[in-house]
Amino acid sequence: MQQNVEIKPQHARKLILFFKVLWGLITLIIAYRFLADFLTIFRSGLFEAAPQVYLSFVFGFWGLVGAAGLFSLRFDTRQWMIAHPAFGWVRKRWFLGSISLGLFVGRFAVAAAAMGIIYVESGFTRFLIYVFAAPVLQFFVGLITAVVLLALLSAAFMLFISWPITIFQQVAQFERTWVMYRQSKDGLTGYMVRFAYWLSETEPPEPAPNEAHGARFATPEEKISLINAGRQAKHGAVFGHFADVPFLLHTEKHVLVMASTRSGKGVTIIIPHLLRYAGSAFVLDPKGENARATGRHRATLNNKVHYLDPFGISGKPQARFNPLSRFTLENMEAESKALAAALVMGQQGGVRDHWTASAQQLLATIILYVFTSPEIPAEEKDLPTMRRILLRDVPEVLNTMLTSISGDGLLSSLAASFIDTPPKEFGSILSTAQRETEILDNPYIAACLSASGKGKEVDFADWKKKTMTVYLCLSAPKFPVFNRWLRLVLTAALDEMTDTLHPPALPVCFMLDELATLGHLSIVENAVGLSAGYGVQLFTVFQDIAQMKDLYRGRWASFIGNAGVRALFNLDDYDTAKYWSDFIGGHIVQSTNQQQDVYGFAKSQSVG
Repeated sequence: MQQNVEIKPQHARKLILFFKVLWGLITLIIAYRFLADFLTIFRSGLFEAAPQVYLSFVFGFWGLVGAAGLFSLRFDTRQWMIAHPAFGWVRKRWFLGSISLGLFVGRFAVAAAAMGIIYVESGFTRFLIYVFAAPVLQFFVGLITAVVLLALLSAAFMLFISWPITIFQQVAQFERTWVMYRQSKDGLTGYMVRFAYWLSETEPPEPAPNEAHGARFATPEEKISLINAGRQAKHGAVFGHFADVPFLLHTEKHVLVMASTRSGKGVTIIIPHLLRYAGSAFVLDPKGENARATGRHRATLNNKVHYLDPFGISGKPQARFNPLSRFTLENMEAESKALAAALVMGQQGGVRDHWTASAQQLLATIILYVFTSPEIPAEEKDLPTMRRILLRDVPEVLNTMLTSISGDGLLSSLAASFIDTPPKEFGSILSTAQRETEILDNPYIAACLSASGKGKEVDFADWKKKTMTVYLCLSAPKFPVFNRWLRLVLTAALDEMTDTLHPPALPVCFMLDELATLGHLSIVENAVGLSAGYGVQLFTVFQDIAQMKDLYRGRWASFIGNAGVRALFNLDDYDTAKYWSDFIGGHIVQSTNQQQDVYGFAKSQSVG
């Protein structure tokens, strides 16, 4: 279970810094005394110096040993956190710390205790005392001194700092204290309250927010509460940082991100969320950056990771996806229409004219023929085969379909509708269908959509049984030409999730960066209002309000209304900024004006 966020006061860090500086200064003093004693012994002769000098030299040596031990302990140079081999219940850290602290502090505390042994005349006895007794005495005296000093400092801290601050904080919980503070800001009570907060190095809390004054920003306490809820949730999303910890928000609804180009949405939301989220994910990756930054780590979070990257911009092993692989006799009509709609884009905003609708119907008919025809082998039942038929054999295929009984006569009915079409009109429909599927002539796109070939095949049905991440990579310059491939794969992925109501334990995160470049997608428009219950969580990314209005005209507000979190970045567009300003609302601020004469006798105050 993760720990709750706690913002530590700065005085704790200042106290630690003080002890570090004190430790450094004492070490320098010990080193200076040690060198001075060494020079005295060297100049006087090895056996000619006074006993006090020898003893001071020995104490200085062991004091430096203690300082070195504390240094090693502070930076853990020898992994002192490992249990002591001789005493399993004793940590090496405590063992080394006690000895080092005793020797370090004992360098100055043993002077009085050592006066009784420096007058020993026997050279051998003096040698034993200097070599063995001196460091033992230094250790015990230093350790006792450190304990006494720590007890005195703790008592002084509790008496003069900790208890007064604790009492003040308890008293400050009462509403009467805040009333006195607000009404006596310039009086003695106000000064006392501010002085107490200054002493504790904390900012005075704001008065309780007035909900009657319109919109407002969240208080620090409310932010911390939101963070804790997100940290405890299984799939909280990362939205930047607060108080040096990730700002996590938990929502069961979709997420709307509105950000201009190069505004930091990738490093702030997309990449951190993909690095943390343990559920499955579908990532629309315009530059391959997300795949390179998060792919390896997501392989440790999910059972499978696939890269649909026909042009290899991510540098990852390429997979392939055949949309016809999920066709069945029961769903083939709906699936063929969905694929045709993804390939043939209508006018801006999803409006379909006669030629667009007819071209989509023709493509759906040819796709059904490829799927049901026994003459086409299984390894060729894919969209590249549909494209070859569309360019050469459409009249022959339609005549063949007239006698087909597949789908209870569905194929024959569709074929008859086109055979009865006037030749000139049919020619225009066929031309539209051929033009809208030109991307299938590209060998890289065709290989990525083939039923056989190199690379593992992606099956979106795996989301119902295990966790899987799929990266859809395409460089930005190729978006206008090959965005139909992106539309096609995204449509198939969302269709798989919304076919049956069997959501996975964690929703599949659809990270749809630069969604507007795909044009209008009915499947996305419908998913915003329906797919949350099917185990789908959409992260839709737009640059401004105008993009949403142009593409989703009557339904653009659904993206905002169905979003549990709305993240805004660097809104440079005036219309977008004004919309969100009006959406957030206004905040009524109470202002107080005070006036007085130069002598301080006459005062006036107005509140507005």
